[in-house]
Amino acid sequence: MKKRTGISLAMALIVVLLLLSSISLAKEENYKAGSEDAAASERSVNLPSGPQEIQYESGVDSPYNVIFINNANQVGASSFENSFTPSPSNGSKLNIQVKNNNRSGTVMFKVSQGTQDFGYVDVAAGKGLTRTFTMRDGSGMTGDWKVYVTTNDGHVMDISVDAGAIK
Repeated sequence: MKKRTGISLAMALIVVLLLLSSISLAKEENYKAGSEDAAASERSVNLPSGPQEIQYESGVDSPYNVIFINNANQVGASSFENSFTPSPSNGSKLNIQVKNNNRSGTVMFKVSQGTQDFGYVDVAAGKGLTRTFTMRDGSGMTGDWKVYVTTNDGHVMDISVDAGAIK
């Protein structure tokens, strides 16, 4: 009887070890697949045809060929978010401008296109900032673009946002 119990315990231990090994291997494979996906995603950002940010400028007003966001004003503590999709015939550059109309407090201005995130840029109180984008291959602007403006401390914002394509 003791011999059977010992054999049963040994077999149960072997089964547990096999299960743990397979779980560990599955996690490692998922980690590798995730790393490869992240590497592929990073490579796709660097493709010659993707968008690139070419400059930041203070308070630049350009005549737009096509307007995507027209003087959108927002006052309040909630974040601003707007999306648009230009076509190549709209123009070869994209300007997105945020004006911080408050007397105090900084807003954070983020732009993304598809899965590419161009990050946050601070806009000080009483200032405006224009971010300009172009396609690396020189073609017209494409893709799904998103503008997001928020604060890091939750203060009430008073902002104006414009976006448009220029030839």
